[in-house]
Amino acid sequence: MTIKIPKLTKNKAAQNAQGEKKSRRRDLSVAIAFVSAISILLLVAGYVISRLASDRANREKWKDYNDCGWA
Repeated sequence: MTIKIPKLTKNKAAQNAQGEKKSRRRDLSVAIAFVSAISILLLVAGYVISRLASDRANREKWKDYNDCGWA
């Protein structure tokens, strides 16, 4: 049993190299999209947590005034 390996000419070698460049570019663009999506999700989560903490502090500050009818 013999395995035949096709001979690559300059044209096929150039096409192979060009295909690898496109593949790397595609991989890089997918990685950038993934990292940007994760960072946006983290920013939104941080904003929501910050907003909830701020609202909680505001409610705690004005809690005494709600009881007496001033707020």
